[in-house]
Amino acid sequence: MLKYKENFRSQNKSFFKEAPQECLELAKYNIAVEQHIFWDERFEVASVIQAFLNKEMDGEEFHDGIFGLRRKHLAKCDKFLSELVLEKEELKNFFFFIQTKNQIN
Repeated sequence: MLKYKENFRSQNKSFFKEAPQECLELAKYNIAVEQHIFWDERFEVASVIQAFLNKEMDGEEFHDGIFGLRRKHLAKCDKFLSELVLEKEELKNFFFFIQTKNQIN
């Protein structure tokens, strides 16, 4: 599906306008991936917040720390999605795993 999206992008077409259902499905997968990665990195975010609250860093350092983690988070999401084989069944299995994990918690 990501290859499908890139095909539209390379033709300067809107994936959302040309294939709205596929775009919505891909958005669900992206959200699941981002939630999964954020959950793995939650302690890093909490550490930066705690350091700020303990006055171990100023506002600028806090800003840089949070946005640095955000950039890292986005890069990790992009890398994860690009490394998937991109077969629909594999993505569905990942999405099912995330849904099951969220229902348990």
